[in-house]
Amino acid sequence: MSGCTNRLLGDKLYAYELGMLNDQEREGVEIHILECAYCGETARQFEPTALLLRHDPDVRLHVQDLTVEDKGDRVKNPESPHRRKWVSFVPFTAAAAILLAFLILKPWQIEFRSSQEVTAADNRLAIMYFENIVDPSDAQRLGEIATNLLITDLSQSSYLEVMSSQRLYDILKLLGREGQKTADRNVASDIAGKADAQWLLIGSILQVEPALVLTSQLVDVKTGKVRAAQRISGAPGESIFSLVDKLTTEIKKDLPLPAGARSEPERPVAQVTTSSPEAYRYYLAGVDYANKMFVPEATASFQKALQYDSTFAMAYYQLASIADRKLIDKAVQYLERAGRRDSYFIRSRKAALTGNAATAIAELQEAVKYFPDEKEAFYLLGNYEYSQREYPAAIDYLIRATEIDPLYKAAYNRLSYVYDAAGDLEKALAAINKYISLAPDEPNPLDSRGDLYSLHGMIDEAIESYWQALAIKPDFHYSRQKLGELYLFKRQFSRADSCFRELASAADQETRASGRMNLALVQMLQCRLPLALKILDQGIAADSLELTDSRNREVANKLYLKSRIALAVGDTALSLKELKETIQLYSLDNPNDKLACRNLYAQLLAASRNYAAAKTAIDELKSQSERAGRGRATYQFALGSLALAKGDLDSAQSCFAAAAAETKDFYSLYMYARTLLQSGKPTEAVSEFEKLLHDNDYWYTCYDFDYQDASYYLGRAYEETGASAKATERYQKYLDFWQKSYPNLPLVLDAAARLAQLKAKTIGS
Repeated sequence: MSGCTNRLLGDKLYAYELGMLNDQEREGVEIHILECAYCGETARQFEPTALLLRHDPDVRLHVQDLTVEDKGDRVKNPESPHRRKWVSFVPFTAAAAILLAFLILKPWQIEFRSSQEVTAADNRLAIMYFENIVDPSDAQRLGEIATNLLITDLSQSSYLEVMSSQRLYDILKLLGREGQKTADRNVASDIAGKADAQWLLIGSILQVEPALVLTSQLVDVKTGKVRAAQRISGAPGESIFSLVDKLTTEIKKDLPLPAGARSEPERPVAQVTTSSPEAYRYYLAGVDYANKMFVPEATASFQKALQYDSTFAMAYYQLASIADRKLIDKAVQYLERAGRRDSYFIRSRKAALTGNAATAIAELQEAVKYFPDEKEAFYLLGNYEYSQREYPAAIDYLIRATEIDPLYKAAYNRLSYVYDAAGDLEKALAAINKYISLAPDEPNPLDSRGDLYSLHGMIDEAIESYWQALAIKPDFHYSRQKLGELYLFKRQFSRADSCFRELASAADQETRASGRMNLALVQMLQCRLPLALKILDQGIAADSLELTDSRNREVANKLYLKSRIALAVGDTALSLKELKETIQLYSLDNPNDKLACRNLYAQLLAASRNYAAAKTAIDELKSQSERAGRGRATYQFALGSLALAKGDLDSAQSCFAAAAAETKDFYSLYMYARTLLQSGKPTEAVSEFEKLLHDNDYWYTCYDFDYQDASYYLGRAYEETGASAKATERYQKYLDFWQKSYPNLPLVLDAAARLAQLKAKTIGS
């Protein structure tokens, strides 16, 4: 933006922002703002301050002094052809300096708020569910559809703050009226009062055939008086979307809104949602399912909505959140078909899925300025801050969400995880127990409690909690998956196998794919590697036949396990090949993720003495981590692997320590402990290996052979510190796993030799 393209119009910008132009002048400036990038950006930046100042008499007086030579002529004859037409403005910089001086010197006693809050705070509207007089059960959700569409339509206005449909639902819950679709005048007034609304809209569907008829009443909450009534009669065959647009126009006419509200562009509501009642009906059903964490049912509903309208942006957004993240690109593609409120969520999710947490957070921070009661925005802000390990900020946002809705189940669920990550198990359990009390008939609270228990080594308690979740909903497969993993941890293989066979025969394809992979794990942890590889190959074949959207990810997961098996038995070349294919498929599944498995790939290249290729992979990792603003630990791990392969133990130890400090990742901690041992620091190595094998959760015992190798290296560390009994125990544990099936592996041979020597010394003594 090099500068203003029309100074005659640009010099009127501050007067325009302060609301001091007549209609003709305002129209000219508005057209100029759209055409001139420089003034468009200036107007955007100054707008919040202008909205605050525009009613201040001192500011208006000084701006008039700057702009009009003959005030007397202007007052006497505003339309005089001899009137000075605001062309003698001082330059932008001078006007800005004067306004800045007002901001600094004036003794303000007011809190700065966003433009939406300033213009709309006194025009907050609560819309009740439209009562379907024709069908009180509202089997086709027409009343709910009309309500949601009207909220979306009116929310496009910058001069009106409309209570969201979610907020309406939440207040009904607080009043003990969850699921109620109608409300008498007293209940409606209570709802409006809790929403701090000035206006209340009560509506009805009077007729469906041969044409729709909508009626509504606009009530002043303070007085209880009806300000206006509206009746919209459609033509035969006219859609509910068209009627809602007409009703929106009438309501805006009847509300005491500023003059600017009359000239706002009004897009048809079908252009910011969908034009299909069937699509909208399935969308609303999907939202209901998603709120209960019934993901397969929600996914099916959103997919059904898209069958009726393939341009439904928010249906893609919802699916990107719960099923297939790649669909966020479709939501962005149809962003123009989303309302103001929804657009923030779509842009934020797109940023989050591309690794740009800062933009994801900024979009939602902007959203809550305009929609301060949007609890989901605060919830997602908490999630994103949590993902960045900004736990205090995450807690603040999530608590704000619960203040808006004290019955917000998802917020209490997430709070439990954040408190736990922040080291406050007591508050974590309090949050999860609150969640359980709010949803005693839902499985997810008990599943989350199981997660907390398992993270703290309370394995039996976790197993009991997962079984309680399954007692409520037997096909709640998240709990069954975790049960199988915990049984693997306890080496109760038949029980684990039973859980995973249930998953492998589930109704939905992705659950079956997960079950097939886990059946291979049962064999891996019994060192039955040929059978595990056979199951993985069968699983890959089945995934290729059954899956579409998630095929790449599920096949990649199985190839990863094949790569680790090959590495464990000493076939580094095959391991590299399988891992390379894994990375390629992960890239197809999520093109924005350039970090997955790259550190392990660089490690294998370095261990194979292919230093040049390893260096190239590491340089790419560095570039991608800097671009994504994350993944620094992944890069440090790869750098440490190359240093270790070249014999530079000091550099390797430093890199692995840096990676471990940032992520507490098993692999980084494992390699850091190994470099300590190789550097002649067995006491420190003992400490690190003990923490590694004790503190890390069951996942590592199920998914990687490095966990087994850690037992061998801890035995070495014990031996070097003189703890022979402990060393003997660790060597024996390692050999119990490997020796029968693979007696000639290098570490197995070494462990056997060391164990024999220790036993001989014990006998000799």
